[in-house]
Amino acid sequence: MSLRQRLERLGRRLLVRLLALLLGVHRRPVALPDPARILVIRLDERVGNLLLSVPLLDSLRARFPRARIELLASVKAASLLIGHPCLDELLPFRKKALCAADGPLAAPFRLRARRYDLALDAGNPTDPSATQVILTRLCGATHTVGVDHPDFGRLYSAPVPPPAAEAHEIDLRLALLAALPGAARSRRLFLGPLPAPPAEGPRAQQHPQRG
Repeated sequence: MSLRQRLERLGRRLLVRLLALLLGVHRRPVALPDPARILVIRLDERVGNLLLSVPLLDSLRARFPRARIELLASVKAASLLIGHPCLDELLPFRKKALCAADGPLAAPFRLRARRYDLALDAGNPTDPSATQVILTRLCGATHTVGVDHPDFGRLYSAPVPPPAAEAHEIDLRLALLAALPGAARSRRLFLGPLPAPPAEGPRAQQHPQRG
């Protein structure tokens, strides 16, 4: 890791530590209305990382079928999930457009106006993003969920334990489900219509589908 990267990481941690002191929240279990309004925040511009968040979206849709699920994602990667069946709306975000309507300064006000019941910080659980935790805290959601890293975890009302570093990338993101009611858990990756459920009955057992 270069000196510049180390300084950036140190600055990020100091900023989050200050915010945790000023804006820390009390921890409480997640209890959602039906239907709920859910926001997932994933700002990484790498398309592959956003794709790996699909199982989390699928799991949320299975647990809360009547919920309105929205995703805040970078403009660069968001086109991958436009029209995705697990999403009701995709909200664009441009980190470098500070004063734009879809930039960092306006985002908290834009999100608060939507009155979310739940917001999930679906960023990299092994290297948390200061931008994501700040937006999660300031979006005004009744409940906020993210990984319980030092200082970062104090900004979530329902932090989850850090997953094992050797866990699969999909399971790293599914760790957020530990704070939510329900048991449904999906590891499916898909971009088109929802996959058909597996066939049932004797015929299906004799001729299993190949994945």
